Amino acid sequence: MAVADAPDPSAGGGLLGVPPDEYGESWRGDALDLYGRYLGTAETTRSLRGQANTFLLSANSLLLSLSGVLLTVTDEDTGWLVAIPIAGLLLTATWVALLSQYRRVNRSKLAVLKEIEDLLPIRPFRREDAYFEHYLSLSLVEQGIAALFAVVYVVLGVASLVAS
Repeated sequence: MAVADAPDPSAGGGLLGVPPDEYGESWRGDALDLYGRYLGTAETTRSLRGQANTFLLSANSLLLSLSGVLLTVTDEDTGWLVAIPIAGLLLTATWVALLSQYRRVNRSKLAVLKEIEDLLPIRPFRREDAYFEHYLSLSLVEQGIAALFAVVYVVLGVASLVAS
């Protein structure tokens, strides 16, 4: 998996800061330790992404529930019924932007992990790629859920405007 804006390793921005023969005997152990630490940052990013998804899913559910309650108790003032879809669309746009950023960060981290793996005796992420040649990206599924909320908000907004 290539990252579109990946740095050119030959331009001085490569992965290796010091070649193994100049570093010393602890190079492989230190590299493996750094690999584990970097893998931990990738896991943290995935965890934060899951927390963001949970929050935004809950916030969208709350907005839709609030609009349902307002539909049943409001007869005249439809301002709230128009404001909620607008707020929901803004929330959904934020969700999609966050998902896009997390996707870029995860791709970059995976690319760096694969570069480190090329220096190690085993390459689990590259091997995993061989098993997952054709799969639906989790990011696309998440963005699809956000898009469904956007459609609901558009329908709700149009219905509120027509009813007023």
